[in-house]
Amino acid sequence: MSKTRRFTIRSKILLGYLVVVLLFGAVLLVLTAQINVLQKENDFISHHDLEVHNLTNAIEKNVLNMETGQRGFMITGNESYLEPYSQGLSQWSSNYDQLNALISDNPSQQQSLQNIKAHITRWIEIAGEPSVDLKKQGDQAKVVAFFQSDPGKTEIDLLRSQLTTFRNTEIALTEARVTELARRSSTLLTIMYTLWGIIAALSIAAAIVISGNIVKTLRDVMQTISDISKGGNLKQRIQVRTHDEVGDLGHETNKLLDEVQEQNRVKDQITGIATLLQNPTNLEGLSRLFLNELAKLFEVPYSVLYYWKDNRLLRVAAYAGDGEKERSLGKVSLAPGEGLVGQSAVEKRVLRMNDLPQNYIRISSGLGYTSATSLTVVPVLFEGRTIAVIELASMKPLQENDMKLMQELTDIFGVSLHSTVTRMELQQLYDESQVLNEELQAQSEKLQAQTEEMLSQTEELQMQTEELHMLNDRLEIQKSAAETSANELAVVADQLRTSSGYKSEFLANMSHELRTPLNSMLILSEILSENKNQHLNSEEQNYASVIHKSGKDLLNLINDILDLSKVEAGQMEVDFDDVYLSSLPEVMNQYFLKTAEQKKIDFRIQLQSPLPETIVTDEMRMHQILRNLLSNAFKFTSEGEVALTISRMSLAHPEVKDQETDVIAFSVSDTGIGIAENKLLQIFDAFKQADGATARKYGGTGLGLSISQSLATLLGVNLGNKS
Repeated sequence: MSKTRRFTIRSKILLGYLVVVLLFGAVLLVLTAQINVLQKENDFISHHDLEVHNLTNAIEKNVLNMETGQRGFMITGNESYLEPYSQGLSQWSSNYDQLNALISDNPSQQQSLQNIKAHITRWIEIAGEPSVDLKKQGDQAKVVAFFQSDPGKTEIDLLRSQLTTFRNTEIALTEARVTELARRSSTLLTIMYTLWGIIAALSIAAAIVISGNIVKTLRDVMQTISDISKGGNLKQRIQVRTHDEVGDLGHETNKLLDEVQEQNRVKDQITGIATLLQNPTNLEGLSRLFLNELAKLFEVPYSVLYYWKDNRLLRVAAYAGDGEKERSLGKVSLAPGEGLVGQSAVEKRVLRMNDLPQNYIRISSGLGYTSATSLTVVPVLFEGRTIAVIELASMKPLQENDMKLMQELTDIFGVSLHSTVTRMELQQLYDESQVLNEELQAQSEKLQAQTEEMLSQTEELQMQTEELHMLNDRLEIQKSAAETSANELAVVADQLRTSSGYKSEFLANMSHELRTPLNSMLILSEILSENKNQHLNSEEQNYASVIHKSGKDLLNLINDILDLSKVEAGQMEVDFDDVYLSSLPEVMNQYFLKTAEQKKIDFRIQLQSPLPETIVTDEMRMHQILRNLLSNAFKFTSEGEVALTISRMSLAHPEVKDQETDVIAFSVSDTGIGIAENKLLQIFDAFKQADGATARKYGGTGLGLSISQSLATLLGVNLGNKS
């Protein structure tokens, strides 16, 4: 098959310019020839006609000089008057010969010039020479008689008439030549304009043809890219008509469409598998489901999955196993570093083997069996650690694209596997907590009975106190009984503290273990709510958004519970260091400026001088307190402004009476709904809000201010509220 000749855009443009240059060259040749002709005619007029006129005038001047000199000499007899006469006599014939040569192409003018010559010659013969001779002889009477008859006057008059006629004829010829030259110049301009129009038309036609070939494919590429951006049909391809760079662009765009279509197909497969992995509730079911999907996706006829538990790799599922013999096929348990599976788990990388020996792995079906030729071992990682290993046997090696897809799928499977195992552990922990809760309930009832008994004893002690003076002896006995009851109360208080510690530890553990699967749910629900591939309708997308929002609310609640539990359990640590007050506005703006813009309210941060450059406190806990206060302000403010003011104040010294001390005050104010005075103390209690309708209208759990007050206590500062 012959290779198609490539005609690039550069070649097309160069060809177009070459055609234009050649046309301009041809035009220049034609114009040059015409201009040369005009130049010759112009030179002829400039030199020939001008010279003819000059020579005609010169001959007339020669005759005039001869006549003037002749008359002057005859009148005065002075020899000096003969000088013009002699000069004209010697020059006129030379001028005549030059003029005769110039008009050699005009017989009529030559004839006229010969007549002029005859008259000049006759005047010299009958008037010029004879009169000069008579004057020189001194015969004055003959001179007077000669003047009276003046035989040369007739010749001079005829000569002047013929010179005038000759000159007028030459002027008419010059004007005719000038007119012809102007006509040819006009014709030349017409030719120039006509050739310019032809070149322009040919250039425009060439430009239209070349640009049409370029623009058509470019428009197809632009339309295709526009369709892609609008989520159009990716199956449409660009029809390539040229073999140039535009054609290359069309081919590359078609390749891009193929790649995008393939990526979308892979994303759909990943999304489908990720959705399926949310259903199983146990380790074995999840593993089998994932192996089934890998078998369908990569055409892998045999696979095994090992789960990492207690520093061992345990075989939990297989695809296309040999029925009851499945568990006896290969090893059921492996140590880290043992075999390819153990080595892959330790090194956290994919291991591949091709050209396996015959019968290394036997793959059977109802019709027979065969041997696999390729083995791939893939580790499943979660947060940088190996949690499982998958061993795949196939008839042909997996391609690089398959390995990339395999990596993405194992990442998703790692999250799902960890979530499933965590969910199973949480269920077990929940069952244990239920048993513990029942035991705590029994202890609580027992403590309640002891408390009632203590109350009755307290009443009895009060009665005995009234009879103190009368029953001194009995008082000692009752005092001993009271001390015994106090010891029992101390024991009960220790038990209550232990129970409270169990509760805080349980809440902290529950909050921590719930966040990991909840984060996975948030990521997947956010992907569904974005609906980048347009697989969900608006109602389903709304459901995904609701799931995502509810999950975020639940995560915030868990974080609050965890912080509160840490504070109650005494596990919250603080790190005091220098904190720069000047950096606080930027930090708070990063958290709340977007919220202020969304709610269309003003957010101001004001630092009132004088303020120190730094203060000593725990920066992270201080930011947490301010964020809680500002979050409440934004939550209950629908219009107006929220302001954070940092200033220096003087308060009474807590240890020295009648003495004040300087403090740094952080004040948060808003134009929201406010708090009733009788509710000011209640809002700092955990799970308490100013009004029962607050949670229904604005949401929240009432933990923010309680946590803030606990953190303020840890930092050694005061937290107050003004409605």
